[in-house]
Amino acid sequence: MDHEFTARDVVRLKTGGPDMIIESIGPQRHGFTNGAWCIWEVGDQKKRDFFEFVALCHAETKPMDK
Repeated sequence: MDHEFTARDVVRLKTGGPDMIIESIGPQRHGFTNGAWCIWEVGDQKKRDFFEFVALCHAETKPMDK
């Protein structure tokens, strides 16, 4: 396995942002890049997007310095 994430892990972008839950692991819809489909809430709306593993860290990890 080339990543350290599993479904239901709480993650965020390495550069910061909201905590997200990994919904599923797999390829991007129309590409060959492996990563994670994540969900998070903004106000009362749920958002969903795909992120490459290299952009993610576990939520308890501090964001990178800019």
